[in-house]
Amino acid sequence: MPARARIVLLAVVILAFRQTLADIVITEIHYAPVDAAGAPRNDLELVEVFNDGSEPYDLSGFQFTRGFSFEFSPNTFLGAQSYLVVCRNASAVRTAYGITNVVGNFNEALDNAGETIELSNPQGAMVSSASYNDRGRWPAGAKGTGHSLSIR
Repeated sequence: MPARARIVLLAVVILAFRQTLADIVITEIHYAPVDAAGAPRNDLELVEVFNDGSEPYDLSGFQFTRGFSFEFSPNTFLGAQSYLVVCRNASAVRTAYGITNVVGNFNEALDNAGETIELSNPQGAMVSSASYNDRGRWPAGAKGTGHSLSIR
C-alpha cells in the first residue's frame, strides 16, 4: 500500500476511534444513597454509563481512574443506546433497585462533598468525565435523600 494511502487510512481510523469514544458518557451518579428508612447505604453507590452510539461497544479494559477505581472485565459489551451501572456492591444494587444491567464492585466510597469521576480507555486516555458537588447549583435532593444526579 502506498504511503499516502496508509496515512489516509490511519487518519480515518483515528477519527472513527475518537468519535466512538465520545459516544461513551457518564450519565448518572448516586453518591449518597439511603434505604427506605433514610439510613445511609454506601453499598448502593453507583455510576451509570451510556453508549450514545449506534453500535455495541467493547468496554474491556476501560477503567474509572478518578473518583474511584474499577476496571471493566474482558468481554464487557455495552449495546447501542444502552446503559450499564457500575456499582459499589452490584448484588445490593440489584436487590434494592431491581436493576439487572450492573457490574461491580468498587471499594472506594464516592465523595459526598463532590468530586470528579473519569472513565479512561485501556491506553489511559480520558473518555468521559463528570464533576458533581453538594452545594451551589447542584440539587440538594441528591445528598442523603435517595435521589441521584442524572446528566441527560
